[in-house]
Amino acid sequence: MAMASVAFPTYKEVLQDFVTQAGFQLPPHPADPGFEKEVIDACMGQDLPTEKAIVLAKVGAATAKWFYPSHPRELQLEIAKFTAFATIIDDLGCLFPDALRTYRERLISGQPMDAKIMQALMVNSQYLSQTFFDTWDGDMIVKGVLEFFSANRAEIERSHQLKKTEGSSSFTTYFRLKSGVTEPYAYFLFPVSERTNPGDFAHRSLVPDLMAFMNEVNDLMSFYKESMVGDERDNAIHMHACATGEGLTQALLDYRASCLELIRRLRATAAELGPDVQRKVDEFLNGYMAFHLMVPRYRLSELSLSYANPVSVPKKRVETKGTFALYSLAYAGF
Repeated sequence: MAMASVAFPTYKEVLQDFVTQAGFQLPPHPADPGFEKEVIDACMGQDLPTEKAIVLAKVGAATAKWFYPSHPRELQLEIAKFTAFATIIDDLGCLFPDALRTYRERLISGQPMDAKIMQALMVNSQYLSQTFFDTWDGDMIVKGVLEFFSANRAEIERSHQLKKTEGSSSFTTYFRLKSGVTEPYAYFLFPVSERTNPGDFAHRSLVPDLMAFMNEVNDLMSFYKESMVGDERDNAIHMHACATGEGLTQALLDYRASCLELIRRLRATAAELGPDVQRKVDEFLNGYMAFHLMVPRYRLSELSLSYANPVSVPKKRVETKGTFALYSLAYAGF
């Protein structure tokens, strides 16, 4: 039996309430064409379609600037490359399935990956780990890349077996953590140079909730373009509704409540860890939501949501209704 669809006003109300209760404020996003060009240059020469590589390179540039606005530029650039390479693999992995099958054997034997873009991501993640992060955090970044390779292979070869049923909700959540590469992005928030006490590992207590925040907010804010504009029926919201026996509207409300609770916990824990951690976490939460609101791929400008825009008039709250044209972001998104 087909699941009932969600009406436009209903989804808009859910998402409007989410950004309002989340205390979202549109962060600054200054243009940096030179930065974007450096990421594009890194993606060229990977034996991939040029146009696609350029589009996905812009995704990487946008991600680094939105998520980590106060990181040093050198680190932002490496994160942008990481994102671009991973997004290319995610989108085009079907072009090199053999390389995804053989990566473990080649890694253990000390040979380069069979696909240049996979080798580029391995080199990038190793450089990131050694240059900017301590041993544990770097290990988790590299581990996340290997899990990502395996998850991509599974999605290509066994996608029909990964559909969520009522009895497999926990596995779907588990698999999503592997395929979404969220763990590296959580650790990217805490380079050694940005920590007041480099020997303090308390920031790691934030990682599980940061990972869940990324997945669930993406699920909530992607639903419009996937299942209302598009016809996707096997995404997380549909799978949750199927697993619980609820309708789609209740599934969206469940996700909204869960996302808000994650934001509450993250802000509370960050406040306990000090002002520097609190600032970084607030930047990340706002930047992650802004990325989804501002990148044209998600089409959320069509909802004309209202949210605080302290950038234009710093001393006064300004309600912004769909002012996405102010930003020249021609990115493809995730």
